[in-house]
Order: sequence, then C-alpha cells, then structure tokens
Amino acid sequence: MTEDRQTQKPISSPGEWAEKRISDSLDYLFGSTGTSNDLIRPVYIVVTNEVFYNGNWDEENNPLFEKWGKNWLVNVYAEFFIQAERRGLILGEDYFIVDNENGLTDKANRAFVIEELKKFKEATAEEINLRRQSEGFPPDLKAEDILIIIGSQNHVATHPDNKYLSGPATMGDLNDLASDLIEVGPLLVTETSLKTEDGEERSEFISEITSLALRNKNVIGIAFWGNFLIEEGDRYGELGLFDRSRKWSPTLEYYLLQRALYLELLKQNP
Repeated sequence: MTEDRQTQKPISSPGEWAEKRISDSLDYLFGSTGTSNDLIRPVYIVVTNEVFYNGNWDEENNPLFEKWGKNWLVNVYAEFFIQAERRGLILGEDYFIVDNENGLTDKANRAFVIEELKKFKEATAEEINLRRQSEGFPPDLKAEDILIIIGSQNHVATHPDNKYLSGPATMGDLNDLASDLIEVGPLLVTETSLKTEDGEERSEFISEITSLALRNKNVIGIAFWGNFLIEEGDRYGELGLFDRSRKWSPTLEYYLLQRALYLELLKQNP
C-alpha cells in the first residue's frame, strides 16, 4: 500500500495508483477542465518507458504487470485516453502519448515490439470503446485511431572506424527503424547524446541526425539528452545546448544544430 503525497490518503492498488497518477498529470498539464493555455499544443507525453526488453515484456518491478499481465499497457492507455476525453482533450491535437523504448535498433527485438504494438492497438480500441459506451461517447474507435509515438533511446558513442554506435547502430539503422515503425506509429529519436570529445565528430553527428529527422517522413522529432549542462561526467555523454555556468547561454552545439537545420532545409527547398 502506498500514499497520495498531497492528501496522505492510502492508495490500495496499482490500478488506483495509475488512475490517480494520470489524473494528476493531466491536471498539471492542462488544468482540470483541459482549458489551460499555458502550453504549446500538442504536448508529447512520455507515459511508458522500456515496456519491452530483449524480445519480451519487461516484467521486473512492475506492479501494473503483476495486476493486469500484458494487458497493463492497454489499461493505462485507455485510462489516459478516457480521462483526457472527459477534459475535452483530443489525441493528436492537444497531446500525443509516447512509449519510450530501448534496443529497437536490434532487428529481432524491433520485430517483436512491432507485433506486440499491433495487438496493443487492436485491444486498446476495443477497451476504449467499452469505456466510451458506458460514458455516453460513440464507441467508434478503430485500431488505426490509436495514435502512439515510439521513442527510441539513442545514446551514441563513436567507433574506431568513425561510425556511430547505439547498441550498435548507424544512421542507416535509425533510418530503417523509422521506416519499419510506419506499421505502428511515428518515431521520436529520444535521449540523443554523443560520447566523444572530438569537435569534428560532434558537428558531423548533429548534421547527420538532423538530416535523418527532416528526410524520413516517419521521424517526428529528436529529443536531446542533457540539453542543459549541469552534471559533470554523464556516462552517456551529452549534447548540451545551454550552459548553466554561463547563465544558460547557448553552447557551440546549439549553433551547430541551428546551422544543420538551416542547411538541410535549404537543400530541400532551394
């Protein structure tokens, strides 16, 4: 048994905890009625992290898995969707749900995740329709209406032959990953970092990953790891865009990113 930190009210089950956590998150982001205008919409919300591991469901230390088994992801997504709908929020307009995964550049793991997410979308549409019907909404969702963005963690180190590795991965692997994921949803390249002190490699990496994001139509964006330089010796490395020691002033990487975006957009729209 755990407690709600605000009210000190005991929370008796993982299901109750998930419902409360989702409600609190939506209230924080959008207000209780969904009318808060403080955010640029849509908001990308990482709801789940590392659901799958090495070609299987990650069951370790997951009380939601203990309660619902593999159906836990369906229940969490359906609860999120219904609570958002009660606030007048529209999936794909006001918010997107992100599932952030690791190891998707491994083809066997990727194939497993894609098949599981296909089943998930079918089952989630059915579950949401049951809940919508009980609340007076039309039960007309289909599997293709279940929008989910798949995050792929992309901590990268440089290889002696000057290729970029992430489990391992090259930019071509990331491009293939994005194309394969078209079956289930767009790719958000998350936790993007580079472990190197070589300035030329950093510049080349920023240029290449920017090109990937702008050229592959199934890449929805890049999330950088360590945008703000705070901790020394991050084991993943970072691509810090702002430096705390200099009053959060832009770093060289910030300007390299701006330059890469400009040059790539210029190529596409000469």
